[in-house]
Amino acid sequence: MLLFSSKTTDNTIEMSRLLARAYLLSSILALVLIAAFFFWRLGSVITAEEERAARRFDALSEAVTQSWQRDSLEEASRETSQVLSARAPSRNPLVVSVYSFDEGVDYLWAQNGNLLEFMPNAQSSSPQIRMNDFVHRRFTRSFELPSGGRRIVTAVYPVLTRSTTYAVLRDILVAFLGLIAAMLLVALIHTVRQAHPARRTQRNPFVTPSPDTASAEHPLTPADEAPLDEAPSLGLVPRPGLEHRLSLELERAGFHEQDLSVAWFEFQDVADGSLAYHNAQAILAFFRFADLCFDGGQDRNAQSAVVLLPNASLPEALAQVERFQAFYWDERHAWARRDADFVCGLSARNGRMVDADRIIQECRAAVRKAQDLPGKILGFQPDPQRYRQYISGHSS
Repeated sequence: MLLFSSKTTDNTIEMSRLLARAYLLSSILALVLIAAFFFWRLGSVITAEEERAARRFDALSEAVTQSWQRDSLEEASRETSQVLSARAPSRNPLVVSVYSFDEGVDYLWAQNGNLLEFMPNAQSSSPQIRMNDFVHRRFTRSFELPSGGRRIVTAVYPVLTRSTTYAVLRDILVAFLGLIAAMLLVALIHTVRQAHPARRTQRNPFVTPSPDTASAEHPLTPADEAPLDEAPSLGLVPRPGLEHRLSLELERAGFHEQDLSVAWFEFQDVADGSLAYHNAQAILAFFRFADLCFDGGQDRNAQSAVVLLPNASLPEALAQVERFQAFYWDERHAWARRDADFVCGLSARNGRMVDADRIIQECRAAVRKAQDLPGKILGFQPDPQRYRQYISGHSS
């Protein structure tokens, strides 16, 4: 049987908040790192392509220099075109030109005419090349002819192509998918851990919370601090501690703007201690938070138990009680008491600033009305607006 103190609940909530913040910050940091990796990877690709283009231009400019110094203009131009045609398009520059400022253009070669501002003539001093400084690099070298004249060879190379860009985007996509997978894995692990409270620390169900496990902000009453030999045989928290603990839970719920529901169980025809013990153990086995399960006392053949349900709205609490009803009906077969049953009345804070006595009265009223219902479960649904009007009318 599991037992959780109010401090454990608060610590769990606070830990969940810290984990959520850490999860968010880690995700943002990971996205920033992926963006930084993208720009670093892009820069490294451009740098590598620049170095490769520089080596290719050195070889091309050397071949052009030798041709222009050795052969006539027509022969040198033909040899240069043959060199460019023999290479793969990916290894060639986008534009190659040989010109002088005095005599104009000797040679011009381009993979695409759109790379030129206009088609120059022989008298043009230099070709006007369209280029993007981010994806293109321009290389220039001058050399001297045997006649004493000088020529300038210029070539424009791409440093960011579809293939290199694809490699960068592929790496970024892999990193991004890895981040999403890690985020989903963390969320799945957290969900599984939240769905299996049985993995938490187990303690004796018959021992009430000790002072070191009680909330330092809301100390327990002397009734809650009963030692082991004075603990009730049923395992439920004694009835005198109910109002005080309910007041603390209402205060905590109001501070955190959370809801709080209370379920009052009344078991019928409890004529012996054995059935009372089984009823109490069924409550503890299902609701698990033993320090929130109280002994409501016994009146004639009726046994009462009260369960506090923090951060649970009235519909959520009703759903829990309905599940407990099915659980209880299964358990009673093992007791050879198929006639054992209960009625339950519930109420909730529902956004109100309400005291413990008021909640208990609403639960008791719901219990009385539930006895006449087929399902034996009834929730008191308070209207916060009408309640405020009621309070205002009595205060005036």
